[in-house]
Amino acid sequence: MTQVEKSDGGPATQIERVAVFRSVMNRIKGLHRAFSAHGIEIIVIDDAIDDSNSVDCRVFIISNDDAHIDTVFVIRLLSNLPRMPGIIVIGKSEDFLSRILALEVGADSYLAETARSLEVVAQARAIIRRTSSAFAVERELSRPAVKLSSKIRFNDWSFDAASLKLSAPSGQNVFITSSEVRLLTHFIRYSGVPQTRDELHAAISSGKEKYSPRSIDVSISRLKHKFVNEQKGCKLIRSVRGKGYVFTAIVEAV
Repeated sequence: MTQVEKSDGGPATQIERVAVFRSVMNRIKGLHRAFSAHGIEIIVIDDAIDDSNSVDCRVFIISNDDAHIDTVFVIRLLSNLPRMPGIIVIGKSEDFLSRILALEVGADSYLAETARSLEVVAQARAIIRRTSSAFAVERELSRPAVKLSSKIRFNDWSFDAASLKLSAPSGQNVFITSSEVRLLTHFIRYSGVPQTRDELHAAISSGKEKYSPRSIDVSISRLKHKFVNEQKGCKLIRSVRGKGYVFTAIVEAV
């Protein structure tokens, strides 16, 4: 049986969750209160992996002292979960070989069963901080592309995918070339997701028209200038260091 113990803290933009073996909860007192103080929700697991409730947990805290649990098997099982959560093992401090083995097969940390709750929480929060940026990137990249309808609006601009017309907030039609249409269409589909030059190059290359990868910068510069000429200070397209470009507009179908 899996038990969810929610944080007593105030509302948060994103509630982090950790899964804790019940045997660990019984050994280390005050874990629920310590995690709650940081707005982290605990899922208590009865010494088994309950995918339906714990698969989205950022950290798993497991025991190495239960005779009926194969710790190495559990660590490997957790390491194969889609999100690759952080793993903290709680065991005997003098069990040197078990500590080394746990770390070698995939655990992020090994703490003695005499550890205090604040130390366990600090380790879990360190793992969450370390993985938060990678987690966010993965979430964005796994987001499905926006499906184009006939008419699209973004930041008071409008684009008609049927007639290929781009209209400024003033209502003025803005002329864009065929390559700029393909570029804008690609940006709209992947709004908010950084795109590499290779991805953008593939998006605008069509038929007999050939573009060099570096010509992407020129095409994007021209498209950016058309936005700025009609709307001062407009920054719908931003460069992303080490990646390429991102379309920052909020896209909606009309």
